[in-house]
Amino acid sequence: ELNRPFAILGSKFKGDKWDAFYPELPKALTSHLNGNAVYNLTSKVLNDVVDLLEDENGGSIPYDYRISQLALSNSYSDLKETKLIANYAASNILPKHITADAAIVHGANIYDSWNDQDEDLTLVISAWENPDATSILSHLDDSDHPFSNIVLMLPPGDDLPVLDEDRMPSIPVNTYHR
Repeated sequence: ELNRPFAILGSKFKGDKWDAFYPELPKALTSHLNGNAVYNLTSKVLNDVVDLLEDENGGSIPYDYRISQLALSNSYSDLKETKLIANYAASNILPKHITADAAIVHGANIYDSWNDQDEDLTLVISAWENPDATSILSHLDDSDHPFSNIVLMLPPGDDLPVLDEDRMPSIPVNTYHR
């Protein structure tokens, strides 16, 4: 009820990719509602916007950004934001970043935290020439790392790099050829 009437009901960008330069972004971008939104097809404002976009015949500006430009220049009050839609557009996030009231999450790459107690982590090294892998393999035990296995991808026909036995990592190294 709070958002009625509306022409478009959507979400502004909630990710953090813009944080470093947010003040430099145009207001039409920072205030725009993502195109994945709810559209009220009976709204005169929406129909006027659609007619205008059709008259403009495309162009190189994404339609949702163009609608934001039009909203600013024409003072549309029918474009409303809802917390039910969360726009993270190509952001990498953890589940804890999604608010409890978000029913629709757009564009997020959602990752769970790695649990080092329950899950192994394998280091994959793609070696292009034998010396490439020798350095990292010989120094793995000198560092604090979470890896429990190593997969070494070798060029066709190459063998495992030759290392002094005391420089071979203490964790298993499995080799495969590309």
